[in-house]
Amino acid sequence: MSCCGRARPAAGSYQPIRHLGAPLAEPKLRAATVAFVYTGSTRLQADGPVSRRRYRFEYPGAVVDVDARDAPSFAAIPNLRPQRQSAGGT
Repeated sequence: MSCCGRARPAAGSYQPIRHLGAPLAEPKLRAATVAFVYTGSTRLQADGPVSRRRYRFEYPGAVVDVDARDAPSFAAIPNLRPQRQSAGGT
């Protein structure tokens, strides 16, 4: 039986739908970060103005990786200091 007078395609010519998204196995790229050390006496929570991410420094001495786009703003927050890298680069 045909629809609107046209013949249906043969069953052997079926083509599956292909999705055009990125492959699932492709690893996600990690955004550049800057480590900050909290030097205060309690805890601190701050929101990144660019990334809109909420960062929590739960205790004195806590080190948190901050999105590099937020780093200039975080450098101006009292009791937060960029962490210095060791001579070995790690």
